Amino acid sequence: VAKYNANGVEQWLSRFGGTGDDQPNAVAIAGDGTIYVAGKAASAFGDENHLGGASDGYLRAIDASGTTLSTTRIGGAGDETVSAITMASDGSFAPSAPLTAHSGGTRDAVLIKLTDGASATVDYTTFLGSDKDETANAITLDGTKIYLAGKTTGSLPGQTLLGDRDAFAASFNAAD
Repeated sequence: VAKYNANGVEQWLSRFGGTGDDQPNAVAIAGDGTIYVAGKAASAFGDENHLGGASDGYLRAIDASGTTLSTTRIGGAGDETVSAITMASDGSFAPSAPLTAHSGGTRDAVLIKLTDGASATVDYTTFLGSDKDETANAITLDGTKIYLAGKTTGSLPGQTLLGDRDAFAASFNAAD
């Protein structure tokens, strides 16, 4: 993660990761200037151990001067990735990820609502999936609604699969 001034001069650079294939997928900036970087990690880094499987999703908070505030790992024994993140005006945020932890199928899209603090706390987790494969790769927030977009190879609730793989858009109540 790098910060540049208005003239394009680098102010600071923060590198992190472990010995495995670790990558960022999304970045968001909170109202207080905290920078959140989300992605996947195949190894331990910082004070966070690898939770298992091929990779874990992660969310790293970095302050405006480049100092790491916290790292939160998301996952278990499967292959987890945080693909997108959005910020709410109250300081909560919602990363989105395709996870192998699911109620059926290969992978399900998941929405995780977190609240910022000394380390992020999970408010809720909800899955969107079928008996096939779903991944989410975009998220946005508009007032009380969270919108999630991705792809599916199955029939989602109330929908019929139109081809081999379809796009989907879903809305969730941000307060729930």
